[in-house]
Amino acid sequence: MRALPTPHEFVAPGCRVTAVACNDDHCSAAFSLPRSRPEVVVWRADDETTSYVAPESRTVTALALPPENCATVAVGGGDDGLFAIVDGRARRLAIKCGEAPGCCACDASGAAVAAGVGKVLEVANTLDGRKIVSFEGHRGRITGCAFREGGGPFVATCSEDRSFRVWDLEGRCCAVESSVLCAPALTCLAFAEDGRVAVAAADGRAWVWRTRDGGCREDVAVDLGSSKRSSEEAKDDDAVYPLALGFDGATLHVAASSMTLAVDLVSREVAATRGLDAAAAASVAGARCCRALAFEATVVAGVLAAGPSNVEAGPLSFFATHAVPDASPLRKDLALRKAEKKVLAAYDNQKKAPRPKKGALVDKPITFHSRIKSSGYGPGKAQKKQARAPPPPPRREAAVLSGPPHVHQPQHDGPVDTDKRSVVHAVFAPDARSIAVATVGGPPVVVRTPVAKYKNTDLARCALGVDDATHVDISRCGGYIIASGGTVAPQIFPAPGATTRHVDAPACRLPSGASGFRFYYLDRFVVGPDGGNVVLDAVALDSNPDRCRAKRVHRFSSDAQRVECVACLNDRYSPLIVAAASDRAVRVLDAAAGRCAREIVDAHARPPHALAAPRSSENDVFASAAVDGVVALWDLRSQNAVARFSAHACRRDPTTIAFSPCMRYLATGSEDKAAYVYDVRRAGAAEDAVWKCRGARETVACVAFSPLHPQLATAGFDGFLRFYTCAD
Repeated sequence: MRALPTPHEFVAPGCRVTAVACNDDHCSAAFSLPRSRPEVVVWRADDETTSYVAPESRTVTALALPPENCATVAVGGGDDGLFAIVDGRARRLAIKCGEAPGCCACDASGAAVAAGVGKVLEVANTLDGRKIVSFEGHRGRITGCAFREGGGPFVATCSEDRSFRVWDLEGRCCAVESSVLCAPALTCLAFAEDGRVAVAAADGRAWVWRTRDGGCREDVAVDLGSSKRSSEEAKDDDAVYPLALGFDGATLHVAASSMTLAVDLVSREVAATRGLDAAAAASVAGARCCRALAFEATVVAGVLAAGPSNVEAGPLSFFATHAVPDASPLRKDLALRKAEKKVLAAYDNQKKAPRPKKGALVDKPITFHSRIKSSGYGPGKAQKKQARAPPPPPRREAAVLSGPPHVHQPQHDGPVDTDKRSVVHAVFAPDARSIAVATVGGPPVVVRTPVAKYKNTDLARCALGVDDATHVDISRCGGYIIASGGTVAPQIFPAPGATTRHVDAPACRLPSGASGFRFYYLDRFVVGPDGGNVVLDAVALDSNPDRCRAKRVHRFSSDAQRVECVACLNDRYSPLIVAAASDRAVRVLDAAAGRCAREIVDAHARPPHALAAPRSSENDVFASAAVDGVVALWDLRSQNAVARFSAHACRRDPTTIAFSPCMRYLATGSEDKAAYVYDVRRAGAAEDAVWKCRGARETVACVAFSPLHPQLATAGFDGFLRFYTCAD
C-alpha cells in the first residue's frame, strides 16, 4: 500500500480523517478541519485530487462511493443529516438524523443511498433528495450496510444486536433475518452479487452466509485471529478488529485495525499482512483497500493479494445443488456403472437360448402317448391363466408424534437375551419389524417386534456370530447389519429372516475400525472411526451375501487422538458427516470434497460420546452428548450451540441420543433409571417441556424412535427393552 497525495491544507495540526471509501477506480476520504466545514477529497486512478466542501457543520461520520462512474460522486452523512455530491455539487437530502450515521452505502446506479442512523435504516434518492423508505427492526445500533453488488433492490445491514438482515426495497419488508451470531457486536458487512453476505464481529470472527428464498445458511466460519503472522514484529496480544469486508471471487478481504487479511472461502485458510500502521477507518471494494491512519491525516490505498487456495473453488457441497465432483470420494463407490451393466447384460443374453415365438413350429420329433387322449397334433388341454400377484403394499410414511412418547407399554417389556446382559446401543429396522441391540460381553441380538407377539417363543430373538460388539446399525434396505467395537474389526451380517435363530458368518469384513460404524449414502458406503481418523469404505450389498464386498476409499484425518463417534444421513444422498473426537471438538466433514468443512472447538466440557443426525437433509441440525450432563443442539448455519438440555443425569456412563422422525422431540438416556424426552421447539422453556420415561431398574443407556410408529424404545444396564408411546 502507498500513501495518497494529501493537499497541504489538510496536513495542518488538528486535521484528521473521519471516514474513507473506495471503489475499483477511486478513493475518497472525509477530512475534519479545525475552523471550517469538513471536506471530502476524491482521488482518481492517476492521483488527480478533487475536493468538495461538505454541507455538514461538524464531522462526516459515514462516506460511500458508487461502484461505477456516474453522476453521483460520493454520498455521506453526519450530525446534520445525509448529503450527496452530484455533478460536482454537494447538497443535503431530505433526511434529518437525530444522531450521526454509523455507516452508509450507495447503489450501483448512484441514485439511492442507504444509511444506518441508530437502529433505523434510512434510504433516500440522491437525485431529488427525497426519502424513499425507513426500515426498523434492529435492536441495536446499525454498524454496517451494503447494497447488493451488481444491482438489485436489496440492502443488507448488521448491528450491535449481533445479527444481520436483508431488506427488500420493492416489498418494503425484511427478506432475511439471522439469529444471534455471537456475544460481541458485529462491526462490518459485505453483500455479494450471488446473495452471499459476509459479516465480522469485534472478537475477530467472520462468517459468510448464503441467502435464498427468505432463508440463510452459513457457508464459512473462520477465526481471523488464528492466522499465521507473517511479521516477526507483531506482538502476541495483537487483536484483530475488522473494519471493512469485500468479496473478490473466492476470496474475502478483511481490513482490520493493524493488518489486512485474505480468507480463502474454499480452504478456509487465512493469510495476514502485518506490520501496517494502525487505522481508524477502512474500506474494501473487491481487491482494493483504502485505510485512514489513526494518528495522522493520511490515507493509504492499494490492491490486496489473493488468499491461498488448495482446493477447487466452490461452496460446501451439502449446501449446494450441483453434482458431486468427479474427484470426490463419493464417486468411488462399488455400484455398477451403466457401461458395466450393459456389458454384463450382453454377456448374459449370449448364454441364454433363444425362446420360440408363440405359435411357431418347434423342430422336435412328435411323441405319441397312449395315456393321453391327444394324438400330439391337436391343441392340448388349455391351461388356466394364473392370477396376478397382488401389488406390494404402499410404503408407510413416518408417523408424526401427537405428543411426547412417555406412556409406558408394559406388555412389550422383555429381556434382550436369556443372560440379561447390559445393553449399550439399540436401533430400529427401517420397517420397524425388529430392533438390533448391542450387549456387553455377548453377541448382538435382533429382537423381533412387536415384542408381545413373539414373547416366550423361539422366534423372539436372533443372535449374530460376533462377540463383544458395542455398536450396531441397520442398512436402509433392511437386509444387512453392521456390528463394530470390541476386539474385532467391523463386520457386516445379513439380516435374519422371519424364522432365523442365529446368523453365524458375516457377509464381509472391513480392514479396521473402532466402535460406531454406520451405513451411509443410501447403503453405498459405511463410515466410522478408526483411531484419530474417520474412514469411508465403499460397500456393495448384494441379495446374495457371498457377493458382498467392501473397499476403503478415503480417510478424514484429524489432530485428535481418538474419534469417539460419527453421525450421517443414509435415507438420501447427503455428503454431510459429523464426527466427535477426544479433544472435545465436533467436526463437520464434507464427503463430496473429502475434507473437514468446519471444526467446533470445545463443544463440551468433556469429550462427546454420542451424536444424532436428523432423518432428512432438509433439517440442518444435529445433536451431541457428553458425560458433562449436557445435550447440545447445533445448527450448521451457526458456530455456537442453539440449545442445551441438562435435565437428565449423565456424569459417569455414556448414553445415546435420538431425534424423533418428526424432528420435534429429542430423547436421551440417563443415570437416574429413566429416559428423558425434550421438546426441541421449546428449548430453554420450563419443566413442562421435559418428560421422563420411568420403569427401568438401572441406567438407561440407549434410546431409539420407531421410524413408522409413535413409539420410543429404551434399554440399559438391566438388560430389558421397554417401550413408550404417546398419551392419546
